[in-house]
Amino acid sequence: MKERFVTKSSAKEGKRQLLALQLDKAGFKVDIYFFDEKDVDKEFAEKLEKEWAKGKELAFPENHKLITRPLSEDSLLPDDIKVDETGKIRNLQNEWAYLLLTEKLVESIVDELKDIKEKVNTFTAYSKDAFEQTKALWERILDHRREKNIGQDKVDELKEEVNAVFDKLKELRSDENKKYGEQAETIYTELKTVIQQITDGIKKNQPAKELFEQLKEQRNNVIKLTLRKPSREELHKDLDEAFDLLKNRRNERETKHNDKRIHDLTEIINKLEKSQDYDKKDLEYQIRKRDDRNVNQLEAKLREAKITMLEEKIASKEEKLVDVKNTLASLQKSL
Repeated sequence: MKERFVTKSSAKEGKRQLLALQLDKAGFKVDIYFFDEKDVDKEFAEKLEKEWAKGKELAFPENHKLITRPLSEDSLLPDDIKVDETGKIRNLQNEWAYLLLTEKLVESIVDELKDIKEKVNTFTAYSKDAFEQTKALWERILDHRREKNIGQDKVDELKEEVNAVFDKLKELRSDENKKYGEQAETIYTELKTVIQQITDGIKKNQPAKELFEQLKEQRNNVIKLTLRKPSREELHKDLDEAFDLLKNRRNERETKHNDKRIHDLTEIINKLEKSQDYDKKDLEYQIRKRDDRNVNQLEAKLREAKITMLEEKIASKEEKLVDVKNTLASLQKSL
């Protein structure tokens, strides 16, 4: 894009002038040189248009006039200056404003990239935030390239800087992964050993409640601590097996305990039933003797007392027998 432009104009008095416009990028403004046609010869006018306008230096006559106009003005030229190429001046102002904005854009991107690079160079550990920030900046650069706000040469230059940042972050991540792997392996070995010790304790019939709490604690450690996925899965498997082993041990103990209770209750029932049979036979005997016609009055009263005692004894044993049988049925049903 050209940064100089020459045209002709007339002031209010109708005075013809040559106008030489030059973009001042640093100041975001335009320098406008005025030359009265009567004060310049044809040779200077041609050099101004054909050489100076294309970037060559040219000595200006002393009687020229210079004004400076900011690009932010509605018009590059003062209101009292009329030009032959109004449309070109308006387009030129728009192009120069766009040019300067794109240069400011590039400057801001370069500054942002510089800040990121300086920050990353001080890192001793990988930063995901810095990676995402660099990635977002590069995507913005590509967007501006597609919109032709940044030229390909500048994009290639920026790409080298961006890649340097990515390379540094990759290096830090590689070191971090190495440390992570070493740390994870150490933790895996320690957890593996502890879980095995708990498993050995289960096999040695150590207290179940304490072992159960230890297994729960190790389950939390496996979930929270730094581990690689295969190691974590293997430790979960070891824990599942240990929990199952503890559960089976408890079930075996409960089974043995229940078997003993069933045996004991059955024995109690057998004894009660035998005792009941004996008491019932004794009761029948006492009733026969009481009802014998040859029994005297005193003996009859004695028999009556024994019958009452036996009836109460039988009733008590019957009540106990029902209770024991219910307990046995409930226990058998729960198995």
